[in-house]
Amino acid sequence: MLGIAVAVIFIMSTGEEITAPSTHDSTNTIPKTAYTPEEQELLRYGSPDLVHRLRQNGISAALFLKAFRWSVSGVRAFRAGSYGDALHFLKKAYTAVKSPMPLYWMGRTYESFGDGAKAAEYYGRFLRISGSWHLTTIKERYRADARHRLARLQQKLVRLYLKVTPDGAELLINGEVLRGIDDSIIKTPVQSVIWLNPGINTLMITKKGYLTAKLVISGGEGQRLSRTVRLLTPAEYVKKSREYRRVLEERRKIREHMKKALLEKRAKAKKKKRLLVLLARTLLGTGTGLLVTSGVLGYGAYQAKNDIESAPDGAYYWHDYSGEHSDFYLYRNTALMSVVFGTAFLAGGWYLLGLADKTRIPVHKLLDDHPPKRPIPSVSTSVRTPENGTLSRKGTDSH
Repeated sequence: MLGIAVAVIFIMSTGEEITAPSTHDSTNTIPKTAYTPEEQELLRYGSPDLVHRLRQNGISAALFLKAFRWSVSGVRAFRAGSYGDALHFLKKAYTAVKSPMPLYWMGRTYESFGDGAKAAEYYGRFLRISGSWHLTTIKERYRADARHRLARLQQKLVRLYLKVTPDGAELLINGEVLRGIDDSIIKTPVQSVIWLNPGINTLMITKKGYLTAKLVISGGEGQRLSRTVRLLTPAEYVKKSREYRRVLEERRKIREHMKKALLEKRAKAKKKKRLLVLLARTLLGTGTGLLVTSGVLGYGAYQAKNDIESAPDGAYYWHDYSGEHSDFYLYRNTALMSVVFGTAFLAGGWYLLGLADKTRIPVHKLLDDHPPKRPIPSVSTSVRTPENGTLSRKGTDSH
């Protein structure tokens, strides 16, 4: 009797009749002795076809009855205004048996406390699943009501068309993972439109090995939005980050400062070398001239000495003799001084040439047209990847 009461309450509350469509034939007949107690309970207000279909789909009668009871509890909680309890029982019922009716009542529950996007999602799932559901009978008025409510919600909701690169990313809308009809996680590319509530919504896009992209989407009733997102690897993010650009700018300024200092040093070195070479050539030329002059004066002294020694006695008056000796001493002393100064100038010239040769003009790769290829130091940045958990990253870059 308790089972019959539960069935009657369920039919009246949920709109789902547990009598399966009539497809009974002789091949589906099961001996009564083969029924479990739960199956015998179902047979009291159901048909043998239902038990047969449950067995074909691998659903136990005990689990089926539990799903019924959870559905009844969920609908009761919804009508009493206990929406949290309603969702709890309805989700348990749908997890146990993938019946469409819990989806309908979950849509009603979400709509009641103002989450139109979730309500539209469950109404849509209910309509898609109910078309291929054959275990129990779904009343047509619930399908019509779901279509009416879905159309009304879609006029108010925000339509989001999302394109994500690369494919295979998961979506979290306001903290909840986007799932498909069979509760499987939907991954990009998303073929259908994403429904959002009017106002501010948070969309997170995650993929293993990539940074999580977070979008804050604001839209009005009936608005159509389109977003394109490119996920970045940690290495790509570092290259695009402000910290990376700041480090590059600092490096550029340091390079420019070093280049300016090196150019000034090179100019001073070139000027010093040119001056040393000029002085060395001047000294070498002057020294060479003095040595040539000393040779000429030495030859004059030699001629004066020969004239004095070869003259016979009494050939010169005393003042002429004295003049010849004065010329001799003048030529000799001047020649000696020219030799000394000429040698000193030559030595100084060669010394200055040596200094000029030792003066090195700075040569550095910074003075080349191409900048040096140096590895950029690692930039401290926090990222979120499946490997290292959830962290916050500094800065925000547009994707």
